Amino acid sequence: MHHVIWAHDYFDAYMSILDCGKEYYDEICLSNTFFTITRYSLISSLLMELTKLFDQREQTGIPKLIDHIKTSVDNLPKTECFVLWEDGKVVDNIGEMLLLAEETLNELQPVIDILRTRRDKYYAHNDKKYFSPNAKLSEELPITQENVESTERELERCIENGTVVN
Repeated sequence: MHHVIWAHDYFDAYMSILDCGKEYYDEICLSNTFFTITRYSLISSLLMELTKLFDQREQTGIPKLIDHIKTSVDNLPKTECFVLWEDGKVVDNIGEMLLLAEETLNELQPVIDILRTRRDKYYAHNDKKYFSPNAKLSEELPITQENVESTERELERCIENGTVVN
């Protein structure tokens, strides 16, 4: 799932610019336009990738992966394994792991809905109507830094931080 890697890389680059803002303020001011365009490009790209990963309409997203595992669970090996979830919860079967993943998706659903609507309404159209000052994206479909960070954290938790121990 290359979208996971891209989303993580966009997020990492975006946060690096934000984190270095104080330390390298003078240097950033010399190229303010470059850093502004880069920051907005990174956040737009990140939001698009997160939408691809979490939108149920996508053919290769996390919801489809969960559905595929559910339909294939009888064909999976029955070896005993334990998944150590990020918060220390021990999951000892696929069914429980799928429930945790679905719970995470349900918790993120309000943010996913905003991401999907933003993509469908604004990002998917290359018309000046959607880039004009009249298009009040942040007012109509607000998404906060915390929304982005929590979605990225959950993505990492679901995909990268689960460890299988035999």
